[in-house]
Amino acid sequence: MIGITDERVPYQPFLSRHFLACQAEGLGVVPFPPPGQEDSEGRTSQHNILCLGGWNEEAKEYQLSLCNLCVEKKYGDIIAPPDVSVLASFQTPGCCSTVDVARSNQSFQGSSDVIVAGSKHGHLHRLRLTVPNVPGSCPSAIRLREGDFDDTVLMSFARPHRGPCTSVSVQDGASIVASVSLDGTLALSDLEGSSSGSKVHDDAGGAVSYTSCSWTKMADSLVTTNHQGRVTLWDFRDRVSSMCMGYDDYIAEHHEPLLSLASNPAKSHVCVTGSSAGEFSEWDFRYPKEPTFTERVRGAINAIRYECEGSTVERLRFCTDSGGIYKVAGGEAHLLYEEPHGVFENMCVSSTGTDSQIFCSSNQEGIIFISNLVKYF
Repeated sequence: MIGITDERVPYQPFLSRHFLACQAEGLGVVPFPPPGQEDSEGRTSQHNILCLGGWNEEAKEYQLSLCNLCVEKKYGDIIAPPDVSVLASFQTPGCCSTVDVARSNQSFQGSSDVIVAGSKHGHLHRLRLTVPNVPGSCPSAIRLREGDFDDTVLMSFARPHRGPCTSVSVQDGASIVASVSLDGTLALSDLEGSSSGSKVHDDAGGAVSYTSCSWTKMADSLVTTNHQGRVTLWDFRDRVSSMCMGYDDYIAEHHEPLLSLASNPAKSHVCVTGSSAGEFSEWDFRYPKEPTFTERVRGAINAIRYECEGSTVERLRFCTDSGGIYKVAGGEAHLLYEEPHGVFENMCVSSTGTDSQIFCSSNQEGIIFISNLVKYF
């Protein structure tokens, strides 16, 4: 654990490492309400619900797990090493290397969320749950929906790919999931209806190996990247209900394989990509062919994330296989933290009140948790 404890400055930066005996290739965060009112000593507990997919060394099987990383605070500052507890674990037939979390609706009774995971065997798994929305709630109030699992086995609801699924993205409203694979297939699957996925594009010749996908804020538009360095915008307007093939609008071609992708949550015409050679680029669909800006760092960029409710490129974070965690500000990448001998495989971010929180999975069977670092570095 690394923490700065000078109480004269509120909301100190904080970093901790957590060994989980799990190679968490897939990583996502489930939105959870903020802490309730402080007690008489100014203490609160922030629960961070993480979804991890990968090989569990202790159980000797592939699992998808829900974990609670509980952070104890006093007057806003973290006062103790966060505690990590497993809420639920399910066996999966293969490694769930990609995870996406979406919210379908919200009511006074709670929020209906869905976790979708894609495996290296081409399967898609879902875990539907109801999450409380009252500040100060406990994770024990989370309810899992029956039908998604059989005892301790998480069932597959579709297998639209022959090869490894490399990315999943759930559309707003949590009814359609897009997924891509290294085998050259792009699929749309109905989360509630058909038991099989519907392939909307299949490059059977193997000329394309898709690496990531992300729905944009434009109506029924999806962005994909591939190992061949191409950024593609797909348009499924008036076609999603029938699951028919959309058409793609070629945006640009990179000189290096593209590994990661994120769509701007506020600007529907903007996305960012990361390459195997450490090149970070922002793209504007209105002015294709060339990136708005490009920045190069050391190591392949394995994951890019906007903060929840983020609106500008300054709220971007990404991680690399050289052990670096970066933020983007003013069109430049700034190193926040580095583990010289580490490899960061995935990351997710969340904002709770004044906090900016980053969660990174490493090749050392653990999670790196960072809070408030962005505000000071």
